Amino acid sequence: DGCHKIIKSLIMSNLGNDGECQLEVDFVDEGDLDGRYKTCLKNPGHKEFLSLTSLQFKDLHEHHRTPCTLDFIYHVAQFTVRLVVDFISPDRPCHCGQENTSQDRQCKCLRGNIRHVGSGLVTGLAGPDELTPDMRDSTKTYFMMVTAAHVIFDTSEAQKTEIEFFYDDPHDRSTVRKAFGLRVLNTNLEADFSEVLCLTEDHVISGKLNNPKFKRKLSDEIRLSLIRSPSDSFQKERKTSSQDFTFHISHPHGTSKKVTLGNIVSADTRQGHYQLIYSLATCRGSSGGPVCVIPENIYITIYKLIIYKFRNLESIFSVPHARHHDNNLNSSSSWTLY
Repeated sequence: DGCHKIIKSLIMSNLGNDGECQLEVDFVDEGDLDGRYKTCLKNPGHKEFLSLTSLQFKDLHEHHRTPCTLDFIYHVAQFTVRLVVDFISPDRPCHCGQENTSQDRQCKCLRGNIRHVGSGLVTGLAGPDELTPDMRDSTKTYFMMVTAAHVIFDTSEAQKTEIEFFYDDPHDRSTVRKAFGLRVLNTNLEADFSEVLCLTEDHVISGKLNNPKFKRKLSDEIRLSLIRSPSDSFQKERKTSSQDFTFHISHPHGTSKKVTLGNIVSADTRQGHYQLIYSLATCRGSSGGPVCVIPENIYITIYKLIIYKFRNLESIFSVPHARHHDNNLNSSSSWTLY
Protein backbone atom coordinates (compact mmCIF):
# COMPACT_ATOMS: atom_id res chain seq x y z
CA ASP A 1 0.00 0.00 0.00
CA GLY A 2 2.82 2.41 0.82
CA CYS A 3 4.48 1.78 -2.54
CA HIS A 4 1.13 2.19 -4.29
CA LYS A 5 0.52 5.55 -2.58
CA ILE A 6 3.94 6.85 -3.59
CA ILE A 7 3.45 5.71 -7.19
CA LYS A 8 0.06 7.45 -7.23
CA SER A 9 1.65 10.59 -5.85
CA LEU A 10 4.25 10.43 -8.60
CA ILE A 11 1.63 9.88 -11.30
CA MET A 12 -0.55 12.74 -10.07
CA SER A 13 2.23 15.26 -9.34
CA ASN A 14 1.69 18.72 -10.81
CA LEU A 15 -1.61 17.84 -12.45
CA GLY A 16 -3.18 20.92 -10.92
CA ASN A 17 -6.09 19.27 -9.12
CA ASP A 18 -7.04 17.31 -6.04
CA GLY A 19 -8.73 13.95 -5.84
CA GLU A 20 -7.56 10.42 -6.49
CA CYS A 21 -6.34 9.30 -9.90
CA GLN A 22 -8.01 6.07 -10.90
CA LEU A 23 -5.35 3.77 -12.26
CA GLU A 24 -4.47 0.23 -11.35
CA VAL A 25 -0.74 0.30 -10.70
CA ASP A 26 2.00 -2.32 -10.48
CA PHE A 27 -0.02 -5.43 -11.31
CA VAL A 28 1.28 -8.81 -12.42
CA ASP A 29 -1.25 -10.33 -14.83
CA GLU A 30 -4.94 -10.66 -15.69
CA GLY A 31 -5.52 -12.86 -12.66
CA ASP A 32 -4.12 -10.13 -10.44
CA LEU A 33 -6.53 -7.60 -11.95
CA ASP A 34 -9.48 -9.96 -11.58
CA GLY A 35 -8.56 -10.40 -7.93
CA ARG A 36 -8.48 -6.65 -7.35
CA TYR A 37 -11.90 -6.33 -9.00
CA LYS A 38 -13.37 -8.99 -6.70
CA THR A 39 -11.86 -7.55 -3.51
CA CYS A 40 -12.58 -3.88 -4.29
CA LEU A 41 -13.68 -1.96 -1.18
CA LYS A 42 -14.79 1.18 -3.02
CA ASN A 43 -17.55 -0.56 -5.00
CA PRO A 44 -18.11 -4.02 -3.48
CA GLY A 45 -19.76 -6.23 -6.06
CA HIS A 46 -19.64 -3.43 -8.66
CA LYS A 47 -23.44 -3.45 -8.92
CA GLU A 48 -23.50 -0.11 -10.76
CA PHE A 49 -21.04 -1.32 -13.41
CA LEU A 50 -23.07 -2.73 -16.30
CA SER A 51 -21.73 -4.91 -19.08
CA LEU A 52 -22.78 -4.01 -22.60
CA THR A 53 -24.89 -7.15 -22.82
CA SER A 54 -26.77 -6.39 -19.59
CA LEU A 55 -27.54 -2.71 -20.35
CA GLN A 56 -31.30 -2.20 -20.82
CA PHE A 57 -33.80 0.61 -21.47
CA LYS A 58 -34.86 0.58 -17.82
CA ASP A 59 -31.31 1.51 -16.81
CA LEU A 60 -31.47 4.78 -18.76
CA HIS A 61 -32.89 8.03 -17.45
CA GLU A 62 -36.59 8.36 -18.20
CA HIS A 63 -36.08 11.23 -20.66
CA HIS A 64 -33.54 9.22 -22.66
CA ARG A 65 -35.06 5.76 -23.01
CA THR A 66 -34.78 5.57 -26.79
CA PRO A 67 -33.10 3.12 -29.17
CA CYS A 68 -30.81 5.92 -30.32
CA THR A 69 -29.49 6.45 -26.80
CA LEU A 70 -28.58 2.80 -26.47
CA ASP A 71 -27.12 2.77 -29.97
CA PHE A 72 -24.97 5.77 -29.13
CA ILE A 73 -23.67 4.16 -25.93
CA TYR A 74 -22.79 1.01 -27.88
CA HIS A 75 -21.03 3.11 -30.50
CA VAL A 76 -18.87 4.91 -27.93
CA ALA A 77 -18.17 1.58 -26.23
CA GLN A 78 -16.78 0.10 -29.45
CA PHE A 79 -14.02 2.69 -29.40
CA THR A 80 -13.35 2.77 -25.67
CA VAL A 81 -10.06 0.97 -25.17
CA ARG A 82 -8.00 -0.51 -22.38
CA LEU A 83 -4.54 1.02 -22.01
CA VAL A 84 -1.74 -1.05 -20.52
CA VAL A 85 1.27 1.21 -19.99
CA ASP A 86 4.51 -0.60 -19.10
CA PHE A 87 6.57 2.46 -18.25
CA ILE A 88 6.67 5.49 -15.97
CA SER A 89 8.57 8.34 -17.59
CA PRO A 90 11.63 9.80 -15.84
CA ASP A 91 10.32 13.19 -16.96
CA ARG A 92 7.16 13.02 -14.84
CA PRO A 93 7.33 15.79 -12.22
CA CYS A 94 7.88 14.54 -8.70
CA HIS A 95 6.94 16.40 -5.54
CA CYS A 96 6.24 13.51 -3.19
CA GLY A 97 8.28 14.85 -0.31
CA GLN A 98 11.06 17.22 0.70
CA GLU A 99 14.15 16.96 -1.47
CA ASN A 100 16.63 14.28 -0.39
CA THR A 101 14.22 12.72 2.12
CA SER A 102 13.71 8.95 2.07
CA GLN A 103 10.27 9.43 0.47
CA ASP A 104 11.74 11.68 -2.21
CA ARG A 105 14.52 9.19 -2.97
CA GLN A 106 12.04 6.30 -3.11
CA CYS A 107 9.79 8.25 -5.44
CA LYS A 108 12.67 8.99 -7.79
CA CYS A 109 13.37 5.27 -7.98
CA LEU A 110 9.81 4.53 -9.06
CA ARG A 111 10.46 5.16 -12.72
CA GLY A 112 10.97 2.81 -15.60
CA ASN A 113 9.15 -0.48 -16.14
CA ILE A 114 6.21 -0.12 -13.74
CA ARG A 115 2.87 -1.13 -15.23
CA HIS A 116 -0.33 0.80 -14.89
CA VAL A 117 -3.67 0.40 -16.63
CA GLY A 118 -6.34 2.94 -17.55
CA SER A 119 -8.84 3.63 -20.32
CA GLY A 120 -9.11 5.86 -23.40
CA LEU A 121 -11.31 6.76 -26.35
CA VAL A 122 -10.36 6.40 -30.01
CA THR A 123 -11.60 9.50 -31.83
CA GLY A 124 -10.82 8.68 -35.45
CA LEU A 125 -8.14 8.25 -38.07
CA ALA A 126 -5.07 10.46 -37.95
CA GLY A 127 -5.09 13.38 -40.37
CA PRO A 128 -2.32 14.41 -42.77
CA ASP A 129 -0.92 16.92 -40.28
CA GLU A 130 -0.24 14.17 -37.75
CA LEU A 131 1.61 11.91 -40.20
CA THR A 132 5.11 11.99 -41.68
CA PRO A 133 5.55 11.24 -45.41
CA ASP A 134 6.65 7.68 -44.57
CA MET A 135 3.52 7.14 -42.51
CA ARG A 136 1.27 8.40 -45.31
CA ASP A 137 2.73 5.78 -47.64
CA SER A 138 2.52 2.99 -45.06
CA THR A 139 0.02 0.13 -45.06
CA LYS A 140 -0.39 0.57 -41.30
CA THR A 141 -3.41 2.36 -39.89
CA TYR A 142 -2.75 5.44 -37.77
CA PHE A 143 -5.42 6.79 -35.48
CA MET A 144 -5.99 9.25 -32.65
CA MET A 145 -6.83 8.42 -29.05
CA VAL A 146 -7.49 10.67 -26.04
CA THR A 147 -6.97 9.89 -22.37
CA ALA A 148 -5.93 11.59 -19.15
CA ALA A 149 -2.37 12.93 -18.93
CA HIS A 150 -1.74 10.90 -15.79
CA VAL A 151 -2.44 7.74 -17.80
CA ILE A 152 -0.05 8.55 -20.66
CA PHE A 153 2.29 11.38 -19.77
CA ASP A 154 4.66 11.62 -22.74
CA THR A 155 5.97 9.83 -25.83
CA SER A 156 8.22 7.50 -23.84
CA GLU A 157 5.10 6.16 -22.13
CA ALA A 158 3.05 6.14 -25.34
CA GLN A 159 5.64 3.90 -26.97
CA LYS A 160 5.25 1.42 -24.12
CA THR A 161 1.44 1.39 -24.34
CA GLU A 162 -0.62 -1.52 -25.57
CA ILE A 163 -4.12 -0.52 -26.69
CA GLU A 164 -6.79 -3.19 -26.45
CA PHE A 165 -10.03 -3.01 -28.42
CA PHE A 166 -13.20 -5.06 -27.82
CA TYR A 167 -12.40 -6.41 -24.34
CA ASP A 168 -16.11 -6.72 -23.60
CA ASP A 169 -16.53 -10.22 -22.14
CA PRO A 170 -15.00 -11.01 -18.74
CA HIS A 171 -14.89 -14.71 -19.62
CA ASP A 172 -13.51 -14.49 -23.16
CA ARG A 173 -10.55 -12.47 -24.41
CA SER A 174 -10.52 -14.11 -27.85
CA THR A 175 -12.20 -11.04 -29.36
CA VAL A 176 -9.51 -8.64 -28.10
CA ARG A 177 -7.50 -6.86 -30.81
CA LYS A 178 -4.37 -4.84 -30.16
CA ALA A 179 -2.81 -1.61 -31.30
CA PHE A 180 0.10 0.42 -29.97
CA GLY A 181 0.93 3.94 -28.92
CA LEU A 182 3.36 5.91 -31.04
CA ARG A 183 3.72 9.41 -29.63
CA VAL A 184 1.96 12.06 -27.60
CA LEU A 185 0.95 14.91 -29.90
CA ASN A 186 -0.61 17.16 -27.32
CA THR A 187 -0.64 17.08 -23.54
CA ASN A 188 -1.79 19.50 -20.87
CA LEU A 189 -0.86 18.68 -17.30
CA GLU A 190 -3.15 21.24 -15.72
CA ALA A 191 -6.09 20.07 -17.81
CA ASP A 192 -5.01 16.42 -17.34
CA PHE A 193 -5.51 15.62 -21.01
CA SER A 194 -3.36 13.77 -23.56
CA GLU A 195 -3.84 13.23 -27.27
CA VAL A 196 -1.94 10.22 -28.58
CA LEU A 197 -1.06 9.07 -32.10
CA CYS A 198 -1.42 5.29 -32.34
CA LEU A 199 -0.92 2.60 -34.95
CA THR A 200 -2.17 -0.85 -35.79
CA GLU A 201 -1.70 -3.52 -38.43
CA ASP A 202 -4.75 -5.44 -37.25
CA HIS A 203 -7.25 -5.75 -40.09
CA VAL A 204 -10.29 -5.84 -37.79
CA ILE A 205 -9.38 -2.56 -36.09
CA SER A 206 -8.47 -1.00 -39.42
CA GLY A 207 -11.78 -2.11 -40.89
CA LYS A 208 -13.71 -0.53 -38.01
CA LEU A 209 -11.85 2.77 -38.24
CA ASN A 210 -12.19 2.95 -42.02
CA ASN A 211 -15.87 2.01 -41.97
CA PRO A 212 -17.90 4.88 -43.47
CA LYS A 213 -20.55 4.35 -40.78
CA PHE A 214 -17.99 5.11 -38.07
CA LYS A 215 -16.76 8.21 -39.87
CA ARG A 216 -20.30 9.42 -40.48
CA LYS A 217 -21.26 9.12 -36.83
CA LEU A 218 -18.29 11.29 -35.97
CA SER A 219 -19.23 13.90 -38.54
CA ASP A 220 -22.31 14.09 -40.76
CA GLU A 221 -25.01 12.57 -38.54
CA ILE A 222 -23.89 14.45 -35.47
CA ARG A 223 -23.48 17.67 -37.44
CA LEU A 224 -27.16 17.49 -38.38
CA SER A 225 -27.96 18.07 -34.72
CA LEU A 226 -25.10 20.40 -33.83
CA ILE A 227 -25.92 22.89 -31.12
CA ARG A 228 -24.46 26.01 -32.67
CA SER A 229 -23.07 27.48 -29.46
CA PRO A 230 -22.08 24.53 -27.27
CA SER A 231 -20.38 26.77 -24.74
CA ASP A 232 -23.77 28.35 -23.93
CA SER A 233 -24.74 25.12 -22.19
CA PHE A 234 -21.65 25.13 -20.01
CA GLN A 235 -21.33 28.59 -18.57
CA LYS A 236 -20.07 28.80 -15.02
CA GLU A 237 -23.44 30.09 -13.82
CA ARG A 238 -25.40 27.33 -15.54
CA LYS A 239 -27.93 25.56 -13.34
CA THR A 240 -27.55 21.87 -14.01
CA SER A 241 -30.60 19.65 -14.12
CA SER A 242 -31.14 16.39 -12.30
CA GLN A 243 -32.21 15.03 -15.69
CA ASP A 244 -28.87 15.71 -17.38
CA PHE A 245 -27.81 12.20 -18.37
CA THR A 246 -24.18 11.17 -18.17
CA PHE A 247 -22.57 7.86 -18.95
CA HIS A 248 -19.02 6.65 -18.49
CA ILE A 249 -17.32 3.69 -20.16
CA SER A 250 -14.08 2.23 -18.85
CA HIS A 251 -12.15 -0.86 -17.82
CA PRO A 252 -12.52 -0.93 -14.01
CA HIS A 253 -9.45 -2.47 -12.39
CA GLY A 254 -8.26 -3.24 -15.92
CA THR A 255 -10.99 -5.84 -16.39
CA SER A 256 -13.61 -6.06 -19.14
CA LYS A 257 -15.49 -2.98 -20.33
CA LYS A 258 -18.32 -1.61 -18.20
CA VAL A 259 -20.84 1.25 -18.40
CA THR A 260 -21.89 3.40 -15.45
CA LEU A 261 -24.71 5.95 -15.51
CA GLY A 262 -25.19 9.17 -13.57
CA ASN A 263 -25.81 12.90 -13.56
CA ILE A 264 -23.93 16.12 -14.07
CA VAL A 265 -23.56 18.00 -10.79
CA SER A 266 -21.84 21.09 -12.14
CA ALA A 267 -19.95 22.33 -15.16
CA ASP A 268 -17.42 24.97 -14.24
CA THR A 269 -14.95 27.05 -16.14
CA ARG A 270 -11.55 28.18 -14.99
CA GLN A 271 -9.14 30.19 -17.09
CA GLY A 272 -11.17 29.46 -20.21
CA HIS A 273 -11.28 25.71 -19.60
CA TYR A 274 -14.43 23.71 -18.90
CA GLN A 275 -14.58 20.85 -16.42
CA LEU A 276 -17.41 18.50 -15.52
CA ILE A 277 -18.28 17.36 -12.01
CA TYR A 278 -20.52 14.30 -12.01
CA SER A 279 -21.94 11.55 -9.85
CA LEU A 280 -21.51 8.02 -11.13
CA ALA A 281 -19.54 4.95 -10.13
CA THR A 282 -15.83 4.77 -11.00
CA CYS A 283 -12.94 2.59 -9.90
CA ARG A 284 -9.21 2.24 -10.42
CA GLY A 285 -8.74 1.65 -14.14
CA SER A 286 -11.46 4.18 -15.03
CA SER A 287 -9.01 7.05 -15.57
CA GLY A 288 -9.11 8.32 -19.16
CA GLY A 289 -12.35 6.57 -20.12
CA PRO A 290 -14.94 8.76 -21.87
CA VAL A 291 -17.57 10.67 -19.92
CA CYS A 292 -20.41 11.56 -22.30
CA VAL A 293 -23.19 14.06 -21.65
CA ILE A 294 -26.74 14.19 -22.95
CA PRO A 295 -28.48 17.31 -21.54
CA GLU A 296 -32.11 17.21 -20.42
CA ASN A 297 -33.33 19.49 -23.21
CA ILE A 298 -31.93 17.33 -26.01
CA TYR A 299 -34.29 14.78 -27.54
CA ILE A 300 -32.20 12.07 -29.11
CA THR A 301 -33.37 11.24 -32.60
CA ILE A 302 -30.28 11.50 -34.79
CA TYR A 303 -27.55 11.75 -32.15
CA LYS A 304 -28.58 15.20 -30.97
CA LEU A 305 -25.52 15.75 -28.86
CA ILE A 306 -23.29 18.61 -27.90
CA ILE A 307 -20.05 18.23 -29.79
CA TYR A 308 -16.71 19.92 -29.74
CA LYS A 309 -14.02 20.17 -32.34
CA PHE A 310 -11.15 17.79 -31.83
CA ARG A 311 -8.49 19.33 -34.06
CA ASN A 312 -10.06 19.14 -37.53
CA LEU A 313 -12.54 16.42 -36.63
CA GLU A 314 -15.97 17.19 -35.20
CA SER A 315 -16.22 14.57 -32.52
CA ILE A 316 -18.74 13.35 -30.00
CA PHE A 317 -18.95 15.41 -26.84
CA SER A 318 -16.91 13.44 -24.36
CA VAL A 319 -14.04 14.15 -22.04
CA PRO A 320 -11.68 11.77 -20.24
CA HIS A 321 -12.50 10.84 -16.66
CA ALA A 322 -9.75 12.17 -14.41
CA ARG A 323 -10.28 11.61 -10.69
CA HIS A 324 -12.50 10.62 -7.80
CA HIS A 325 -13.17 12.86 -4.79
CA ASP A 326 -13.93 12.07 -1.15
CA ASN A 327 -17.56 13.22 -1.43
CA ASN A 328 -18.32 10.48 -3.99
CA LEU A 329 -18.15 12.93 -6.86
CA ASN A 330 -15.86 12.73 -9.87
CA SER A 331 -14.20 15.25 -12.15
CA SER A 332 -13.18 15.15 -15.78
CA SER A 333 -10.19 16.48 -17.59
CA SER A 334 -10.78 20.06 -18.65
CA TRP A 335 -11.05 21.26 -22.24
CA THR A 336 -11.64 24.30 -24.40
CA LEU A 337 -14.65 24.69 -26.68
CA TYR A 338 -13.90 26.69 -29.82
